[in-house]
Amino acid sequence: MVLLIDANVILDYLMVRRPQYDYVLRLINFCQKSDVKMFAAFHSVSIIWYTLRKEYKSERRKLLSGMTEIFTVTSASLPQKF
Repeated sequence: MVLLIDANVILDYLMVRRPQYDYVLRLINFCQKSDVKMFAAFHSVSIIWYTLRKEYKSERRKLLSGMTEIFTVTSASLPQKF
């Protein structure tokens, strides 16, 4: 199974926005234990970067790097093989 995760869901996880964080954490744990691949659209990266600048200016590069370890960033033009 493949899931495309919305930028706001990723932000809920990265910024620990309650109560959504608890649900996102459960989703991520489920996907990591199962055969579910999580993808983020390439344009989500710029949305996340822009949003993190307000509260996490010095940490946002580290947060984004950690995000790419959990979610595969997919492009718009190249087909992905699952």
